[in-house]
Amino acid sequence: MSKRARRPRPRTYNTHCVAKRYFIPRWVVKAIRKQAPIYGSQGRAVQVGTELLIRQKRRVKVDHRGDGTMVGMTYKLTPRTVELIEQLRARYGTRGNVFAACAEILRT
Repeated sequence: MSKRARRPRPRTYNTHCVAKRYFIPRWVVKAIRKQAPIYGSQGRAVQVGTELLIRQKRRVKVDHRGDGTMVGMTYKLTPRTVELIEQLRARYGTRGNVFAACAEILRT
């Protein structure tokens, strides 16, 4: 029997995450991808953005730039983040606008 180093266990922080698919503008996808390395992943960037948005007193102005082509994106999100996106949808109108506001608030 040889002694080999044990492999470390995989992280379990994402076991409670849910894969959710959203249709959002292409420019928002690019903006979130651009900000993702700072936060570690695209899902974490969306999580931080929604947490910041829910704490804002005023609405973040959403700049509708680009061609507005809608793209389906799947993000691994915590249940709380999914819940916050639905709450913010009442304020911003659509989920796409919520993600656009996330991109704007992360950009600043």
